[in-house]
Parts: sequence; C-alpha cells; structure tokens
Amino acid sequence: MTDTGLTVHRARQVGKWTVAAVTGDIDFTTADTLYTEGHRLLAEGSGCLILDFSAVTFCDSSGMSALIGLMREARLRNGTLALAGAPDRVGRALLQIGLHHFIPLYPDVEAAVAAAMLPPQGGDQQAK
Repeated sequence: MTDTGLTVHRARQVGKWTVAAVTGDIDFTTADTLYTEGHRLLAEGSGCLILDFSAVTFCDSSGMSALIGLMREARLRNGTLALAGAPDRVGRALLQIGLHHFIPLYPDVEAAVAAAMLPPQGGDQQAK
C-alpha cells in the first residue's frame, strides 16, 4: 500500500551528513516509504542522516517504528540518525517514549548541522 502524501527529499550533503526533508503524514500507509527512502539515503551516504521533520504533520507508532529501524540501520553503518525541526506534538511523542535518548532531536536543521560538526561526545545529544 503506497501513499503519495509522504515525500523524502535529499536536500544536501554537509560533510559526512546527508540532510533530507520529510513532508506529510507518517502513518501505517506511509511509514514504509519513510523507511525505504531513509535506508536508501543511509546506503548512498556515510550512514549519517539528518531528517528535517519541520513539514511533518503527523507521526504515529508506525512512523516511530520506521525511525527506530532507520536508527538501527545507521548504527550498523557506524553512523547516526538525527531529527530536526519536529513539530511540537511529534517532538513530545518522541520525548514521551524516550526515543530522544537514541535519536538526537534539534530545533532546526541549522542546529543539527552545527551539532554534527562538533567532535563526538558521550551521553545524550538532546538539544530540544
């Protein structure tokens, strides 16, 4: 089942990071699209992916599962998945389930890119 209400656009490459914009609703009809496109971007790049969620209007548990899958894929490639600009309700859901401990959240792409350029540190990378 495919829904065209979700798009993932590769925006740019910043160092080893691929930055991609996600637009639309992420639910059981579109979570596979998010996972498939994210997986492709991780495979084509260095395994480090920032998803710009500023235009995501909804994300249910299927979307959260897709994000967990992408986080695992990034880690298998010795990379990282980060989210930028998640709307309040999406960001709150990520915080409530504790996903922010594994997928760093940033208020916008610029903050995510700036943090990505810093040397790695231990502990959580929560900026939101």
